[in-house]
Amino acid sequence: MNNEEYPVEISVVVPLYNEEESLPELQAWIDRVMKANGFTYEVIYVNDGSTDRSWEVIRQLSQEYPDAVHGVSFRRNYGKSPALHTGFGQGGDHDGRRPPGLPRRDSRALPDDNPGGV
Repeated sequence: MNNEEYPVEISVVVPLYNEEESLPELQAWIDRVMKANGFTYEVIYVNDGSTDRSWEVIRQLSQEYPDAVHGVSFRRNYGKSPALHTGFGQGGDHDGRRPPGLPRRDSRALPDDNPGGV
């Protein structure tokens, strides 16, 4: 796939619940593997109602990796399937040239007191 035509080649969806300690290491590993293989990528972290600092860590990672890390946060725990479904719906289309039939990204950010994204 041509990077000029499709800027994001791989979208990784990570549903999570109370994973604040493992997120920085996971993101560093994903970044290292993608760069070593020459892929452009994004990671969509779906915080499934965590009660720890997972959402704050995702927000920090989005500052450290602004082109790669995106997040969605639920107010409560809905389970892995809804988290994956939401993440799959967020992937890809940053420039309107996503291949036909694939979901479009909803890039609207919501205030901190609502479930939303970074």
